[in-house]
Amino acid sequence: MKLHQPRAGLSAAIKANSSTWAPKGRTLFERACVSCHTADGKEKYIGPALGDERWIHGSKPSDIWKTIANGVLKKGMRVKFMSNGTIHHVDRIGVFRPAMQMVDSLGPGEIGFLTASIKQVRDT
Repeated sequence: MKLHQPRAGLSAAIKANSSTWAPKGRTLFERACVSCHTADGKEKYIGPALGDERWIHGSKPSDIWKTIANGVLKKGMRVKFMSNGTIHHVDRIGVFRPAMQMVDSLGPGEIGFLTASIKQVRDT
């Protein structure tokens, strides 16, 4: 499996500190990522597979960090409501300017709306 090749200095730093960083990374992944990506990162659940060669949101370390830290919400994605575990397909995303305006995605701190195929109130 070939993933992004980090710069030499970063690669050396990761190798030198892997015994310290690996357990922290695993804990973070289990806490924040497994609900959408599977535990092994190979299968698609809600989020895309993490162990393949396809980079959806950029392959630079800064792109990866931004995606992990801020998340991504785009039309066509599936969302999981953590309150009850239901999964819904995002039909539309938009913002209020002051009227509703459709957009391709919402970023961190942006206030907007999404519509999804939610059939019953108990699924929210």
